[in-house]
Amino acid sequence: MGSPEELKIKWDTINEQKHDALAKHLNPRKYGELEEPKESDLTDAEIDKIITDDPPAYAAYDTQEEKREAYRKHHKKIEIKKKQEKEQQKENFQKLDEKVEQTQRAHEITEKCQNIYKAGKFIQFCKENFQKIWLGDAHVLQAVLYIGATFHLDNADEPIHLHVAGTTQSGKSDSVKTSLKFIHPDNQLTATFSPMWIFYADTSIHENLILFSDDTMLNKVVAPIFRNILTSWHVGVKRGIVGKDGRAHTLEVARHVSLILTSIENVVEESAEGQDESRYLTMEIRRSNDDERRIREFIQQDKEDITTALEIIRGIWEIIPTRKITLHKKFEMEIPNRDFKRFLTLVKCHAILCGRDKTSDEDVYAIEQFLTYSKPMVDSQTAAYTREEKSIITLLNDGKERTVNKIADETKLPYQKVVRSLHGISGTFQKPAGGLLEKLKTARVRYDVDAHEHLVWIKPT
Repeated sequence: MGSPEELKIKWDTINEQKHDALAKHLNPRKYGELEEPKESDLTDAEIDKIITDDPPAYAAYDTQEEKREAYRKHHKKIEIKKKQEKEQQKENFQKLDEKVEQTQRAHEITEKCQNIYKAGKFIQFCKENFQKIWLGDAHVLQAVLYIGATFHLDNADEPIHLHVAGTTQSGKSDSVKTSLKFIHPDNQLTATFSPMWIFYADTSIHENLILFSDDTMLNKVVAPIFRNILTSWHVGVKRGIVGKDGRAHTLEVARHVSLILTSIENVVEESAEGQDESRYLTMEIRRSNDDERRIREFIQQDKEDITTALEIIRGIWEIIPTRKITLHKKFEMEIPNRDFKRFLTLVKCHAILCGRDKTSDEDVYAIEQFLTYSKPMVDSQTAAYTREEKSIITLLNDGKERTVNKIADETKLPYQKVVRSLHGISGTFQKPAGGLLEKLKTARVRYDVDAHEHLVWIKPT
């Protein structure tokens, strides 16, 4: 009749009615109660005939009644064995069904992973699900995703270490913890740790790991090793320490270990061994009164279950290759070299998360927008102004209406850059998506029918 696996394959090729019929025949326990073993319903005369036909089997018994009782016991043992075989058959079929379901589900998740990643929608997918369980702070999530991407980047110019700054009870810790749900479990220390833990951990800190230290207050003992991690990201570090036993030990930290710190104040330590803030990408969390109100409303809402989405995200991390990303053009920026190298790394990280092996203008624009969330910010939902936006604000602060062409002439900015700075790359003047018209509450725009152009101004406060 074939193995259970062969039967399962056969079942997939026949219609539902035949499937049920075959299943009931092979596995009655699954489709109806299996009868308990019962006594033989043969008459004494019928049992006597069986005994007569097989004398050796009953030679050890003296009386005919003893022989009949022996037959009945033997018959019951056979019934019990049949029941056990059928129950084992039922269990085998259940295991097979579960295995098939698990295989099918794994195949479906793998297919979704590949589709999302190949379509370049991994970051978007993460943001959509992040918003289901956390309000705002998408810039923190994005920063954490970029850290994860550096573990897949063979030519990172500068490591990404994150410092999340903000006031007490601003949600720094919870924002980071929620963001870390979107990182592969193998690439993070899932529990926060005290700074001194790093000295006394039972095992060395492995490669491609995010260490999250919450509300960090770096003392003079811990600060040096944190600094070593910052400066030795590409190669790892070995440092001599004195252990709990009072003896000398070597602390080994593998390469590609990235830090996430949260603190109320600056991460800089007032000492020669202190932390160099320029080595951190600093994201600031601010809460306005409206933010706090929305958060309170959000806390009371039922949250969607994103368990399956997190499985897909984990699967995507597993299929992202480790490779070099080629820059599509040369960049010239008047910023410190460390910031410049971090910018290049972020552009490459965005490209690899979007499934590309070469950067594009889309990656550059995404990072430019992302970096506006680096401190300071307008509030927790709104990015700070770009250099171009600041130039336009300075011009329009006099309250006068100006056409887009006039703004371009007076700021010396290209026309298209002015348009993008006003309503965002994907927005319009009627419906801004980013840009000055969305960020600045007093910014105004109207269409001049005579001039056939939009007029922009800032309403005096």
